[in-house]
Amino acid sequence: MKQPFLYQPLFIFLLLAGLWSCTDEVNAPGSDTEKPRTRLTINVTDNGYYASTGKPTTRTKQDDYQTIFTQDDRIGLYAIKDGALVEGYNNVCITYDGTQWTLPENTDLTYEGKGITYYAYYPYQDNPEIDLSASEESGFFQTMISGWTPDNSQSDDAYTSQDLMTGTGTLSERQSDGFRLLTVSLTHRMALVVIEFPHTRYQLDVDPKYAWFINVPEAAFTSFSPYREKDSNDKGTGSYRYLVKPGNSGGSTLSGSYTATNGVTKNWEFTPTAITAGKYRTYKVDGGKTTIEHPLQVGDFYLNDGSLIGKDNSLSAAQKTACLGIVYTLQDIRKDNCGLLDSKFPRGTHGLVVAKRHQGSGDKSVWSGGDLANSLSSVWPDKPKDYEGLTDTDKMQGYINTVFLQKYSSGQLALTLLASYRNNNVAPASSSDWYCPSHLEIRIMCRGEEEVNVAGTVTRRDILSTQLGKCSGDALNSGGGRRYWVSSQSGGNSWLMAFLTYASDGHYAGNIYLTSKGHRYSHLRFILAF
Repeated sequence: MKQPFLYQPLFIFLLLAGLWSCTDEVNAPGSDTEKPRTRLTINVTDNGYYASTGKPTTRTKQDDYQTIFTQDDRIGLYAIKDGALVEGYNNVCITYDGTQWTLPENTDLTYEGKGITYYAYYPYQDNPEIDLSASEESGFFQTMISGWTPDNSQSDDAYTSQDLMTGTGTLSERQSDGFRLLTVSLTHRMALVVIEFPHTRYQLDVDPKYAWFINVPEAAFTSFSPYREKDSNDKGTGSYRYLVKPGNSGGSTLSGSYTATNGVTKNWEFTPTAITAGKYRTYKVDGGKTTIEHPLQVGDFYLNDGSLIGKDNSLSAAQKTACLGIVYTLQDIRKDNCGLLDSKFPRGTHGLVVAKRHQGSGDKSVWSGGDLANSLSSVWPDKPKDYEGLTDTDKMQGYINTVFLQKYSSGQLALTLLASYRNNNVAPASSSDWYCPSHLEIRIMCRGEEEVNVAGTVTRRDILSTQLGKCSGDALNSGGGRRYWVSSQSGGNSWLMAFLTYASDGHYAGNIYLTSKGHRYSHLRFILAF
C-alpha cells in the first residue's frame, strides 16, 4: 500500500516492458516519420498538498505532504488521440512491486506517434467513467472526482486508498538510449485537514528535516479515524491527517480528546472551513507543536530512537539506558562508501557515533584469511566500480568494508560479534546500523580531525571518554583491552589502533599498527552513521 511521508519528495522511475526494434530510424525527434514500438520509461511525480494560506513561489520548495509509492500500489493510464482511446491504452493497470512498475501479463506499452494526450489516476479502479470529449484532465475524470467522498476511517493504509490523484503525462523526445520518457504529474483532488496536538519538535541546526518529537500525547477521535504521521523510526510526530471533500471540508465538526504526558485529559473540537482541492490547513489544538533547534556537536548523546541530547546535559537513568553512543565526528561519508548509503541518506550523513560498549575477543583472533585483495572481484563481482577494497587508509569507508567482509566470510569472529552487537543494541532505522570502522574513522575517534595524521595524539579519545562516563559506557582511555581492530587490511594483516599504551607489545597510545590477524586479546569498537 502507499505510505505518506513527511518531507520526502516522490520520484519513481518506471520501466514499461515493451518491444523496440533495433532497426527503428528517426528523421527528426518527435516527427511523424518515427516508427512506433519505441519503449517508454515513465517518471511519476506527486505535486503534494499546498498550504491553504498561500502557494510557495516555486513547486520545488513545497515538499511536505508529498507521497511515495510502495508495493502493490496501482495507477490507471489512458492515451487519447482525436477524441478516441489509443489501442492498448484503455485504463492500463500498472502495479508497483516495490522496485519497479509492472504491466499486466502479455501487455506492452510503446510510442504510438504524435498528437496523443496521456491521462493517469490513483488509486486504480475497474472501469471508471471517463469523458472522451473532454479537452483537459479535470473534465476527463470529472465523474470520478465529483463522486469521490473520503471514508471516515483513514488510519494506516486506509488513508492513501482515499487520496484520489489525477494527472497528465508529458512525452519527451526520443533520448540517446532509444527510449522516450513519459513524465506523469499527479495532483491531489481532495483537501487535507492536519490536526496538530501539543508536543515538542527538535530539529538539527544543520538539517531541519532531521527531527525527533517528545511529549507526544495520546489522542482519541469521535466518529472518525485520521492517519497518524510517523517519523522515519515509526514513532508518532504529534500530528494527524484527515482527507475531506474540497469546498465544504466535510461540513461537520471534528472532535475528540488527548491525554498529555502529565496524565491530564483534555477535550477538543473544531469545524474545518472550506479548503480547496490539493491544499491543506493545519488546526493546532492548544497551540500545537513547539519547535526547538538542536546545535549538533561532537560529544552529543545519541539515543536508540535517533534523538540527540546535548553534550553538556545530564542524563536521567532512562536516558542513560536509551543512549547508544556518542557523536564523535560531523561528516558526510556517502562518497567514500561508493553509493551504498545514498538511498538511506539522500541529504548526506550528519556524523558518526561511537558505540557505548566495546566487544572483546578474549584469547581468540577476530580476523582470519590471508590477503583479501585478490578475492574482491570473485567475492563481489558486481561491486561499486569506485570501491578498491580494504587497503585504503584515507577514506571513511568502514561501512562498505564491512559489507565486503560479510560477503567474504560472515563466520569471522569480528562479524559474529558485530551481529550480536546489532541484535543487543538495536540501532534506529534512520541510521546505517553498526559497522566496523575504517583506518581513517578510528584515527579520528582517537585523535580528532585536526590531528588525525599526528601519531601519538589522543585528544578526541579523552573528550569521548568523558562523555561515555556520563552514560555509563566503556571509556576509551581506561580499563583493559583498549586496542581496537578496524576493517582496513593489507596483505595478511589488519590494522590495530592503540587507545592505551601496551609497551610489552610495542603498542603506544595514539598510534595505529599493521598487525598479524592472529593477534589476540584486542577488542572491537563499532560505529554507525546517522
